[in-house]
Amino acid sequence: MSQEILRNIIFEFNPAKFKRFFRSLNTLFIPRSEEILIDTNERFKSGELVGEIPYESEAANLIVCTVKTDQTLSERSGKKAQYDYAKKYLTLTQKEAGIFIFYDQYGNFRFSLVYPQFVGTRKNWSNFRRFTYLVGAESTNKTFLSRIGNGDFSSLVKVKEAFSVEPVTYRFFDEFRLYFEKTKADFEETNKNTVCLWLKDKYSPEEYHEQINRFTFLLMGRIIFIYFLQRKCLVLN
Repeated sequence: MSQEILRNIIFEFNPAKFKRFFRSLNTLFIPRSEEILIDTNERFKSGELVGEIPYESEAANLIVCTVKTDQTLSERSGKKAQYDYAKKYLTLTQKEAGIFIFYDQYGNFRFSLVYPQFVGTRKNWSNFRRFTYLVGAESTNKTFLSRIGNGDFSSLVKVKEAFSVEPVTYRFFDEFRLYFEKTKADFEETNKNTVCLWLKDKYSPEEYHEQINRFTFLLMGRIIFIYFLQRKCLVLN
């Protein structure tokens, strides 16, 4: 259910829909409708506290805020300024953590988790490059829908895990290995009487397998590279 609500937000964006989404993630979610007023030089049009989740066992509240910006969102645009805006609001309100949803006029939005970490008396902040997703109707949003749409928001620790890149990285390499082996097998089957026969005549058995592995790795690397160029809109589909 939560993932379907999230899909609907992506394709028919309305910041008010996040109240229903977070309610579906955690029934303790308390909806709010409070304007955010921060003295900032950045060009944020409006901000609203839309709700919070109290985690009594952790003595912490996770607030949820939506903020409209007049800048079209991209991978590079305004990320640091938005992060600083979130830090300032958390400091002013003395809240333990917040999910900040910055969105533009086209319905693109950046979904970020921001929270302080204390090392002794020193306050450090979560990494703004790591705990964030850029979402748009023209993107696949696969990782975002999986990690957040199916996320466990029962505790602040679980919320942080939903933003963690490590499980995604492990899954990527597991899937890469499966596709690698399948691609290699398909190549050998397709070319068993042509290219592979030539390679077997030219190389020893060990060198033959090394050549096949090298070709498959280069092929998949280039496919992934082209995919990321498409995601950045640097090449046409």
